[in-house]
Amino acid sequence: ELKQLLAASTVAQLGFVVLAAGVGAVSGGAAHLVAHASVKALLFLAAGAWLTALGTEEIAKLRGVARRWPVVGVAATVAALALAGVAPLSLWATKDAVLTAALEASPWLYAAGLVAAALSAAYAGKILWAIWRRRTHTEVRAEGTGKVSALEQAPLVVLAVAAAVLGVLALPPLSRILTDALGGHGEVSVAELAVSAGIAAAVVLLMLRLPAPEPGWALGWLGLETAAHAVIVRPSLALARALARFDDRVLDRAVNALAGTMPVLARAASRADDDGVDRGVAVIAGRVRRLGQLARVPQTGAVHQYFLQTVAVLAVGAVIWSVYAVMG
Repeated sequence: ELKQLLAASTVAQLGFVVLAAGVGAVSGGAAHLVAHASVKALLFLAAGAWLTALGTEEIAKLRGVARRWPVVGVAATVAALALAGVAPLSLWATKDAVLTAALEASPWLYAAGLVAAALSAAYAGKILWAIWRRRTHTEVRAEGTGKVSALEQAPLVVLAVAAAVLGVLALPPLSRILTDALGGHGEVSVAELAVSAGIAAAVVLLMLRLPAPEPGWALGWLGLETAAHAVIVRPSLALARALARFDDRVLDRAVNALAGTMPVLARAASRADDDGVDRGVAVIAGRVRRLGQLARVPQTGAVHQYFLQTVAVLAVGAVIWSVYAVMG
Protein backbone atom coordinates (compact mmCIF):
# COMPACT_ATOMS: atom_id res chain seq x y z
CA GLU A 1 0.00 0.00 0.00
CA LEU A 2 1.19 3.49 -0.84
CA LYS A 3 0.77 4.91 2.66
CA GLN A 4 2.71 2.01 4.16
CA LEU A 5 5.52 2.65 1.72
CA LEU A 6 5.51 6.36 2.58
CA ALA A 7 5.50 5.61 6.30
CA ALA A 8 8.49 3.32 5.92
CA SER A 9 10.30 5.97 3.88
CA THR A 10 9.63 8.50 6.66
CA VAL A 11 11.54 6.28 9.07
CA ALA A 12 14.40 6.05 6.56
CA GLN A 13 14.57 9.81 6.01
CA LEU A 14 14.48 10.52 9.73
CA GLY A 15 17.48 8.21 9.88
CA PHE A 16 19.37 10.88 7.91
CA VAL A 17 18.32 13.45 10.54
CA VAL A 18 19.63 11.23 13.33
CA LEU A 19 22.82 10.64 11.34
CA ALA A 20 23.21 14.41 10.98
CA ALA A 21 22.92 14.84 14.74
CA GLY A 22 25.49 12.10 15.28
CA VAL A 23 28.12 13.59 12.96
CA GLY A 24 27.51 17.19 13.99
CA ALA A 25 25.80 18.38 10.78
CA VAL A 26 23.13 20.22 12.74
CA SER A 27 22.22 22.71 10.02
CA GLY A 28 22.20 20.00 7.36
CA GLY A 29 19.92 17.81 9.48
CA ALA A 30 17.58 20.73 10.15
CA ALA A 31 17.43 21.58 6.43
CA HIS A 32 16.74 17.92 5.60
CA LEU A 33 13.97 17.78 8.21
CA VAL A 34 12.25 20.87 6.83
CA ALA A 35 12.57 19.79 3.18
CA HIS A 36 11.43 16.26 3.98
CA ALA A 37 8.36 17.65 5.75
CA SER A 38 7.16 19.35 2.57
CA VAL A 39 7.98 16.32 0.41
CA LYS A 40 6.24 13.81 2.65
CA ALA A 41 3.23 16.04 3.32
CA LEU A 42 2.73 16.33 -0.44
CA LEU A 43 2.99 12.58 -1.00
CA PHE A 44 0.58 11.75 1.82
CA LEU A 45 -1.95 14.31 0.58
CA ALA A 46 -1.67 12.88 -2.93
CA ALA A 47 -2.17 9.37 -1.55
CA GLY A 48 -5.23 10.61 0.36
CA ALA A 49 -6.66 12.25 -2.76
CA TRP A 50 -6.28 9.03 -4.75
CA LEU A 51 -7.72 7.00 -1.90
CA THR A 52 -10.80 9.25 -1.90
CA ALA A 53 -11.13 9.16 -5.67
CA LEU A 54 -10.48 5.45 -6.21
CA GLY A 55 -11.26 3.91 -2.82
CA THR A 56 -7.89 2.19 -2.62
CA GLU A 57 -4.25 2.89 -1.83
CA GLU A 58 -2.81 -0.36 -3.15
CA ILE A 59 0.04 0.50 -5.47
CA ALA A 60 -1.00 -2.18 -7.95
CA LYS A 61 -4.41 -0.47 -8.29
CA LEU A 62 -2.98 3.04 -8.67
CA ARG A 63 -1.60 2.46 -12.16
CA GLY A 64 -2.16 5.46 -14.37
CA VAL A 65 -3.55 7.79 -11.68
CA ALA A 66 -1.00 10.46 -12.60
CA ARG A 67 -2.35 10.46 -16.16
CA ARG A 68 -5.95 10.70 -14.94
CA TRP A 69 -5.29 13.62 -12.56
CA PRO A 70 -2.21 15.33 -14.05
CA VAL A 71 -1.93 18.13 -11.45
CA VAL A 72 -1.79 15.61 -8.61
CA GLY A 73 0.44 13.37 -10.70
CA VAL A 74 2.98 16.09 -11.53
CA ALA A 75 3.07 17.34 -7.93
CA ALA A 76 3.55 13.80 -6.61
CA THR A 77 6.24 13.21 -9.23
CA VAL A 78 8.19 16.26 -8.04
CA ALA A 79 7.94 15.00 -4.46
CA ALA A 80 8.94 11.43 -5.43
CA LEU A 81 11.96 12.65 -7.43
CA ALA A 82 12.96 14.86 -4.49
CA LEU A 83 12.58 11.86 -2.18
CA ALA A 84 14.84 9.91 -4.52
CA GLY A 85 17.48 12.62 -4.27
CA VAL A 86 17.36 13.62 -7.93
CA ALA A 87 19.11 16.93 -8.69
CA PRO A 88 18.31 19.76 -8.33
CA LEU A 89 15.34 19.03 -6.04
CA SER A 90 15.35 19.69 -2.29
CA LEU A 91 16.42 16.42 -0.63
CA TRP A 92 19.31 16.05 -3.07
CA ALA A 93 21.19 18.94 -1.45
CA THR A 94 20.03 18.49 2.15
CA LYS A 95 20.85 14.77 2.13
CA ASP A 96 24.30 15.46 0.70
CA ALA A 97 25.02 17.98 3.45
CA VAL A 98 24.55 15.11 5.89
CA LEU A 99 26.55 12.64 3.77
CA THR A 100 29.46 15.07 3.44
CA ALA A 101 29.70 15.33 7.23
CA ALA A 102 29.32 11.54 7.52
CA LEU A 103 32.27 11.01 5.14
CA GLU A 104 34.43 13.21 7.34
CA ALA A 105 33.41 11.22 10.42
CA SER A 106 33.56 7.65 9.08
CA PRO A 107 33.68 5.97 5.66
CA TRP A 108 31.35 3.29 7.01
CA LEU A 109 28.70 5.83 7.98
CA TYR A 110 29.07 7.41 4.55
CA ALA A 111 28.64 4.02 2.86
CA ALA A 112 25.54 3.27 4.94
CA GLY A 113 24.13 6.67 3.97
CA LEU A 114 24.74 5.99 0.26
CA VAL A 115 22.95 2.64 0.53
CA ALA A 116 20.01 4.36 2.26
CA ALA A 117 19.98 7.02 -0.49
CA ALA A 118 19.90 4.30 -3.17
CA LEU A 119 17.01 2.57 -1.40
CA SER A 120 15.17 5.90 -1.24
CA ALA A 121 15.59 6.26 -4.99
CA ALA A 122 14.38 2.68 -5.44
CA TYR A 123 11.08 3.03 -3.62
CA ALA A 124 10.54 6.48 -5.13
CA GLY A 125 11.05 4.89 -8.55
CA LYS A 126 8.51 2.20 -7.63
CA ILE A 127 5.96 4.92 -6.89
CA LEU A 128 6.65 6.72 -10.17
CA TRP A 129 6.52 3.49 -12.16
CA ALA A 130 3.09 2.72 -10.67
CA ILE A 131 1.38 6.08 -11.03
CA TRP A 132 2.50 6.79 -14.61
CA ARG A 133 2.17 3.33 -16.12
CA ARG A 134 -0.78 2.97 -18.47
CA ARG A 135 -3.75 1.00 -17.27
CA THR A 136 -5.07 -2.02 -19.15
CA HIS A 137 -8.71 -2.66 -19.89
CA THR A 138 -8.65 -5.89 -17.90
CA GLU A 139 -7.60 -4.21 -14.66
CA VAL A 140 -10.25 -3.95 -11.96
CA ARG A 141 -11.17 -0.39 -11.15
CA ALA A 142 -11.57 0.43 -7.46
CA GLU A 143 -14.64 2.19 -6.15
CA GLY A 144 -14.47 5.82 -4.98
CA THR A 145 -15.74 9.31 -5.70
CA GLY A 146 -13.95 9.34 -9.05
CA LYS A 147 -12.80 12.94 -8.70
CA VAL A 148 -10.18 15.14 -7.07
CA SER A 149 -11.45 18.68 -6.56
CA ALA A 150 -9.49 21.85 -7.32
CA LEU A 151 -9.51 22.65 -3.60
CA GLU A 152 -7.73 19.36 -2.95
CA GLN A 153 -5.19 20.01 -5.70
CA ALA A 154 -4.23 23.59 -4.71
CA PRO A 155 -2.15 22.68 -1.60
CA LEU A 156 -0.27 20.09 -3.64
CA VAL A 157 1.03 22.79 -5.99
CA VAL A 158 2.31 24.88 -3.06
CA LEU A 159 4.02 21.87 -1.48
CA ALA A 160 5.49 20.87 -4.84
CA VAL A 161 7.21 24.25 -5.09
CA ALA A 162 8.59 23.79 -1.57
CA ALA A 163 9.72 20.24 -2.40
CA ALA A 164 11.57 21.58 -5.40
CA VAL A 165 13.35 24.62 -3.92
CA LEU A 166 13.94 24.02 -0.19
CA GLY A 167 17.28 22.42 -1.02
CA VAL A 168 18.71 25.95 -1.07
CA LEU A 169 18.79 25.71 2.74
CA ALA A 170 21.77 23.35 2.37
CA LEU A 171 23.54 25.40 -0.33
CA PRO A 172 25.56 28.60 0.00
CA PRO A 173 24.86 31.27 1.07
CA LEU A 174 21.83 30.09 3.11
CA SER A 175 23.74 27.09 4.45
CA ARG A 176 26.29 29.40 6.10
CA ILE A 177 23.52 31.48 7.66
CA LEU A 178 21.80 28.35 8.95
CA THR A 179 25.10 26.97 10.28
CA ASP A 180 25.82 30.23 12.12
CA ALA A 181 22.35 30.11 13.67
CA LEU A 182 22.29 26.42 14.65
CA GLY A 183 25.94 25.52 15.04
CA GLY A 184 27.74 22.44 13.77
CA HIS A 185 28.82 22.32 10.16
CA GLY A 186 26.78 22.01 6.98
CA GLU A 187 29.18 22.35 4.09
CA VAL A 188 28.28 20.50 0.91
CA SER A 189 30.94 18.84 -1.23
CA VAL A 190 30.59 19.29 -4.99
CA ALA A 191 31.93 15.78 -5.54
CA GLU A 192 29.37 14.37 -3.13
CA LEU A 193 26.58 16.26 -4.91
CA ALA A 194 27.65 14.75 -8.23
CA VAL A 195 27.99 11.19 -6.89
CA SER A 196 24.64 11.33 -5.10
CA ALA A 197 22.84 12.79 -8.10
CA GLY A 198 24.29 10.13 -10.39
CA ILE A 199 23.25 7.28 -8.05
CA ALA A 200 19.73 8.67 -7.66
CA ALA A 201 19.19 9.14 -11.38
CA ALA A 202 20.58 5.70 -12.20
CA VAL A 203 18.44 3.89 -9.62
CA VAL A 204 15.24 5.73 -10.60
CA LEU A 205 15.78 4.95 -14.30
CA LEU A 206 16.55 1.34 -13.45
CA MET A 207 13.34 1.05 -11.43
CA LEU A 208 11.38 2.53 -14.33
CA ARG A 209 12.79 -0.10 -16.68
CA LEU A 210 12.68 -3.11 -14.34
CA PRO A 211 9.93 -4.32 -12.02
CA ALA A 212 10.65 -3.88 -8.35
CA PRO A 213 12.22 -6.95 -6.74
CA GLU A 214 10.04 -8.67 -4.16
CA PRO A 215 12.29 -11.02 -2.18
CA GLY A 216 10.61 -13.25 0.34
CA TRP A 217 12.57 -11.86 3.28
CA ALA A 218 11.38 -8.37 2.41
CA LEU A 219 7.77 -9.43 1.89
CA GLY A 220 7.94 -11.04 5.31
CA TRP A 221 9.28 -7.79 6.84
CA LEU A 222 12.56 -9.53 7.76
CA GLY A 223 10.60 -11.97 9.88
CA LEU A 224 9.74 -9.20 12.33
CA GLU A 225 6.02 -9.93 12.20
CA THR A 226 6.60 -13.62 12.91
CA ALA A 227 8.99 -12.72 15.72
CA ALA A 228 6.49 -10.24 17.17
CA HIS A 229 3.78 -12.92 17.17
CA ALA A 230 6.13 -15.42 18.80
CA VAL A 231 7.58 -13.08 21.41
CA ILE A 232 4.68 -10.73 22.17
CA VAL A 233 1.32 -11.66 20.64
CA ARG A 234 1.10 -15.37 21.45
CA PRO A 235 2.49 -15.04 25.02
CA SER A 236 0.13 -12.12 25.65
CA LEU A 237 -2.86 -14.10 24.38
CA ALA A 238 -1.82 -17.14 26.44
CA LEU A 239 -1.50 -14.98 29.55
CA ALA A 240 -4.88 -13.40 28.83
CA ARG A 241 -6.50 -16.84 28.46
CA ALA A 242 -4.86 -18.03 31.70
CA LEU A 243 -6.10 -14.95 33.54
CA ALA A 244 -9.57 -15.46 32.08
CA ARG A 245 -9.62 -19.07 33.30
CA PHE A 246 -8.40 -17.96 36.75
CA ASP A 247 -11.14 -15.35 36.84
CA ASP A 248 -13.84 -17.84 35.81
CA ARG A 249 -12.71 -20.81 37.89
CA VAL A 250 -11.33 -19.14 41.00
CA LEU A 251 -12.55 -15.59 41.46
CA ASP A 252 -16.07 -16.11 40.11
CA ARG A 253 -16.52 -19.36 42.03
CA ALA A 254 -15.19 -17.77 45.21
CA VAL A 255 -17.58 -14.84 44.84
CA ASN A 256 -20.50 -17.16 44.09
CA ALA A 257 -19.64 -19.41 47.06
CA LEU A 258 -19.34 -16.40 49.34
CA ALA A 259 -22.64 -15.09 48.05
CA GLY A 260 -24.22 -18.48 48.82
CA THR A 261 -22.93 -18.56 52.40
CA MET A 262 -24.05 -15.06 53.25
CA PRO A 263 -27.79 -15.95 53.50
CA VAL A 264 -26.88 -18.88 55.76
CA LEU A 265 -24.81 -16.63 58.00
CA ALA A 266 -27.58 -14.05 58.00
CA ARG A 267 -30.18 -16.62 59.08
CA ALA A 268 -27.86 -17.92 61.81
CA ALA A 269 -27.28 -14.38 63.06
CA SER A 270 -31.03 -13.78 62.99
CA ARG A 271 -31.69 -16.90 65.08
CA ALA A 272 -28.94 -15.94 67.53
CA ASP A 273 -30.49 -12.51 67.84
CA ASP A 274 -34.01 -13.86 68.35
CA ASP A 275 -33.16 -16.84 70.58
CA GLY A 276 -30.19 -15.40 72.45
CA VAL A 277 -29.98 -11.65 72.58
CA ASP A 278 -33.71 -10.92 72.59
CA ARG A 279 -34.48 -13.62 75.18
CA GLY A 280 -31.56 -12.53 77.36
CA VAL A 281 -32.75 -8.94 77.28
CA ALA A 282 -36.29 -10.07 78.09
CA VAL A 283 -35.08 -12.19 81.08
CA ILE A 284 -32.96 -9.35 82.47
CA ALA A 285 -35.86 -6.95 82.07
CA GLY A 286 -38.14 -9.38 83.93
CA ARG A 287 -35.66 -9.77 86.82
CA VAL A 288 -35.20 -6.01 87.10
CA ARG A 289 -38.96 -5.56 87.08
CA ARG A 290 -39.29 -8.16 89.90
CA LEU A 291 -36.61 -6.44 91.93
CA GLY A 292 -38.40 -3.16 91.47
CA GLN A 293 -41.62 -4.72 92.70
CA LEU A 294 -39.84 -6.15 95.76
CA ALA A 295 -38.26 -2.78 96.47
CA ARG A 296 -41.71 -1.20 96.50
CA VAL A 297 -43.04 -3.59 99.21
CA PRO A 298 -41.53 -1.79 102.22
CA GLN A 299 -42.46 1.60 100.80
CA THR A 300 -45.87 1.79 102.62
CA GLY A 301 -45.85 5.42 103.76
CA ALA A 302 -46.42 4.43 107.49
CA VAL A 303 -43.86 6.07 109.85
CA HIS A 304 -43.98 3.34 112.50
CA GLN A 305 -43.10 0.73 109.85
CA TYR A 306 -40.09 2.79 108.83
CA PHE A 307 -38.99 2.86 112.51
CA LEU A 308 -39.36 -0.93 112.77
CA GLN A 309 -37.33 -1.37 109.55
CA THR A 310 -34.63 0.93 110.99
CA VAL A 311 -34.49 -1.04 114.25
CA ALA A 312 -34.29 -4.32 112.28
CA VAL A 313 -31.44 -3.01 110.15
CA LEU A 314 -29.58 -1.74 113.21
CA ALA A 315 -30.10 -5.07 114.94
CA VAL A 316 -28.74 -6.95 111.99
CA GLY A 317 -25.80 -4.56 111.89
CA ALA A 318 -25.12 -5.05 115.58
CA VAL A 319 -25.14 -8.82 115.15
CA ILE A 320 -22.74 -8.61 112.25
CA TRP A 321 -20.46 -6.27 114.21
CA SER A 322 -20.47 -8.60 117.20
CA VAL A 323 -19.59 -11.60 115.08
CA TYR A 324 -16.80 -9.63 113.44
CA ALA A 325 -15.45 -8.48 116.89
CA VAL A 326 -15.48 -12.02 118.30
CA MET A 327 -13.72 -13.48 115.24
CA GLY A 328 -11.21 -10.67 115.27
